[in-house]
Amino acid sequence: MTQVLIVAHNFPPMAGGIARLVYDLAASLPPDEVYVLAPHGVSASVHQGYDSQSLQETKAFDAEQAFPIERMEYEQRTWLRTVVSVLRAAVRVVRLARAKRPLVLYYSVTYPLALTGLLVKWTRGAPYVVQAHGTELIRNRGRLRGWLTNILLRNAYRVIANSEWTKSAVQQRGIPADRITVINPKIDPDRFGDSDDIDAFAKREGLRGRRVLLTVARLEARKGHRTVIQALPEVIRRHPNVLYVIMGTGPCRVALEREVQSLGIERYVRFEDYREVTNFYRVCDIFVMPSTYIGSPYHDVEGFGITFLEANACKKPVIGSDSGGIPDAVEDGVSGLIARAGDVDDLREKILTLLDNPEYAAQLGEQGYDRVHRAFRIEHMGQEFKEAVLTPLEHSMTERGEE
Repeated sequence: MTQVLIVAHNFPPMAGGIARLVYDLAASLPPDEVYVLAPHGVSASVHQGYDSQSLQETKAFDAEQAFPIERMEYEQRTWLRTVVSVLRAAVRVVRLARAKRPLVLYYSVTYPLALTGLLVKWTRGAPYVVQAHGTELIRNRGRLRGWLTNILLRNAYRVIANSEWTKSAVQQRGIPADRITVINPKIDPDRFGDSDDIDAFAKREGLRGRRVLLTVARLEARKGHRTVIQALPEVIRRHPNVLYVIMGTGPCRVALEREVQSLGIERYVRFEDYREVTNFYRVCDIFVMPSTYIGSPYHDVEGFGITFLEANACKKPVIGSDSGGIPDAVEDGVSGLIARAGDVDDLREKILTLLDNPEYAAQLGEQGYDRVHRAFRIEHMGQEFKEAVLTPLEHSMTERGEE
């Protein structure tokens, strides 16, 4: 029996945090209880650099999965294409709801695809849940969109928030706390186990003898790369063998390179595209991503920060900030340290604390590793979703005498 019909805004082989989160939810549930409807790997409403560029790649990916995946055309590049895409999706969703009779529909984003869930709820009585990520709740994208988003949230059986901060943002939309469930993103820590010869990797990459700070993130303003760069001169004075590796792509690269040049620290900063990410996690001394809230006109915030968990899975201490949902991902003094967002002096102090005290840094890394395995494995996501959504719905159906 299909219990969960997942309607995804984007889905692997597309890259990106939301695509990965939705895949992990699908993979953590019994394969015969899940059915996924998702866009093809091309022409999707994501940054061009995230497109898989190949329908064949998508087909090959789908064939390897234990659960069924159905693909659809979906775009949000213009207002007209969005409307057409949602109407097409509505036809598919209604058909699947009739054929599969799912216990619940899950939407990876609130707007606009969840409009099809509202239609199914009105026509067939099937409930839907929506995933809240954070940023989409604080951006002002017009009155109509805001009004529709509120309607979709209020009609959802549950809103799944990725962090306590996101839960509070949903509550500010007038949604009662008892209809919001926090399910933090999870990872497969086994993906980050020892594989390559890390000493050989360090030698090949010229990292032997360096104290490596690492950020793996899209190069955009909220991620806090600039704060790390501004903290570096004093860190370099105390630890002249330090190297800051910035891994990622995005619109802020030129500005970050100019910041590095203005401080005269080019020899201590290295830009890398995404490659051999696990090896860079394993070779670094500290993972640091002091994200900050970006205000008007383009509001942006870190809803969680799954890369902190990935670094912890490699037994590395992490430094985050007190912005958004990061305190859910980084337990201060346990898996890493929390700095004040945008505070260069406080971040510098946190970095030096770990560089000056390698035993303490190693302790945080070990504790972070234990924490990931205890509470942030992918299978925990399915368990938490079942407890929050499926089990209450099953009990409700039993009480009503439905099958």
